[in-house]
Amino acid sequence: MDWREFRANLFMKEQLHQLREKIESDYWHVAACSSDLICGASPENLWQEICSEWAVNTQSSAGYPSWI
Repeated sequence: MDWREFRANLFMKEQLHQLREKIESDYWHVAACSSDLICGASPENLWQEICSEWAVNTQSSAGYPSWI
């Protein structure tokens, strides 16, 4: 591994660490989505479709996560 690969790996590990911290501190929320949803939804409706699927999977009565 040369120094460029080493730097890239180090950067990716740091990014992953920061993402984990944000998820654990409830700054980010993880929603399980199928590849069919991500690849099949129109760009204009993707966010709404993800939130709708989240509501169905969590049986939320509001229809959208409280953090929106």
